Amino acid sequence: MIITTCRPLKLSATLWQYSKLILFLTALASSSVLRAQELSLQADTVRWSATGFEDLLSNVTAEGPCQFITYGDQRADWVQDNGNFVISFVARTVSGSWQNLNSNGSVTLGLAFDALTGQIVLSRTDLGITAEITINGGSVPIKNSYSISSIEKL
Repeated sequence: MIITTCRPLKLSATLWQYSKLILFLTALASSSVLRAQELSLQADTVRWSATGFEDLLSNVTAEGPCQFITYGDQRADWVQDNGNFVISFVARTVSGSWQNLNSNGSVTLGLAFDALTGQIVLSRTDLGITAEITINGGSVPIKNSYSISSIEKL
């Protein structure tokens, strides 16, 4: 008859610390991946970058970098001329609920800044990401469509 005994595994203090560190780093990396997948217009500050736009009123296409920065669904900055010209709009209304920016969806923010009012429609389809902004109350109305080249959580 063979009798074996099981003894508890004893790890050295150093090995135990490394094991805990590896578990912590694995959990941290996993949460970062999940967070990237859950990029949300409603909750996150997001930079939307474009390299040009189409003026939908005159059917003219123009090149030039532009960015929109959304602060949750509370406010949106329209950043032009490499940051030298910024209009900060308050979002007065929100239509739609786009929970995950990595998936198709859209949301419309009703905007206001002084006498300017309008909206920005942010959307993703299988064809790409667009931002369509309509502004009234200035010297000329604006209706531009931007093809978004990248989005980034700030």
